[in-house]
Amino acid sequence: MDSPETNEKKIRSLLSIAAKAGKTAGGTQMTIDKVRKGRAAVVLMGTDASDRTKKVIRDKCAYYEVCVYEFGTKEELGKCTGQKDKSAITITDENIGNEIIKYLT
Repeated sequence: MDSPETNEKKIRSLLSIAAKAGKTAGGTQMTIDKVRKGRAAVVLMGTDASDRTKKVIRDKCAYYEVCVYEFGTKEELGKCTGQKDKSAITITDENIGNEIIKYLT
């Protein structure tokens, strides 16, 4: 089993690959939109996102049966995807999403 640090590096790498391939959506509103449309494989929320944002995203993901995890800070999520701070990042590619889930569990 890999160390937590190794898993975090792999997740960041997968996020970067997904972003370069155009398989991510950043921000709360874009995340909710992708979840509603059935295009979200997995959602990552920043650990420092507001409680309200976390609740809205968790509730939406629960309703549409999309996996959601807290990972990194808003700054780290944005950096991994080449964007500014993002409270949430949606991975829209099923294969990349499954790989990320594997390293989170």
